[in-house]
Amino acid sequence: LPEKFDLYGGISIGPFISLYRYSSPSFYLGAGLQIGGRYYINDKMAFNVEVGGGTLTGGKAGITFRF
Repeated sequence: LPEKFDLYGGISIGPFISLYRYSSPSFYLGAGLQIGGRYYINDKMAFNVEVGGGTLTGGKAGITFRF
């Protein structure tokens, strides 16, 4: 991979809350997997994209800052 690109994966464990329109909320402990990548524009800032998460269906994009 190019030096400016960082690939990563992870596992998350934590509480989840399910809110459905016609039922009461349910709380449970869940786990998720994610994989993502960052492209560093310079030493302090990168664009990132990640898929996965607590329900294994989510995704996100953003900007990462290093201090």
